[in-house]
Amino acid sequence: MPKLMMEAMLPALPGLYVIQVRHWWDGLQPIHFGASRNLHEEMMEGHAGFMHWLTDPRSRFGLYVSYATAPELDHDSRHHEGLRLNRHYFPRREHSVDEHLASHRIHRLPRSQEPSEPAA
Repeated sequence: MPKLMMEAMLPALPGLYVIQVRHWWDGLQPIHFGASRNLHEEMMEGHAGFMHWLTDPRSRFGLYVSYATAPELDHDSRHHEGLRLNRHYFPRREHSVDEHLASHRIHRLPRSQEPSEPAA
């Protein structure tokens, strides 16, 4: 069941999610599919695509999130499923939001690549 993104409390489990916006005729429409090792962290820390999602004119009526936990899928399987969904629903896009942001000089690094804090 879709929840307003600002009110959604996702579980701290691996899974897939979809960001949706309201459409006056079709109800909710997806604008991004993603995968995460921890759905709660992904939404609480803020996804690098958040500002891009806000640029969608329909986002003024709210951003919604739906999710499915997928602890049985490993990281690569979740990632490939997220890419597959994006390419299926958005065939005209040349690349996903994640691929787009990776081409920018300023973007959030994946958690595994984030620099560690200096020792005190």
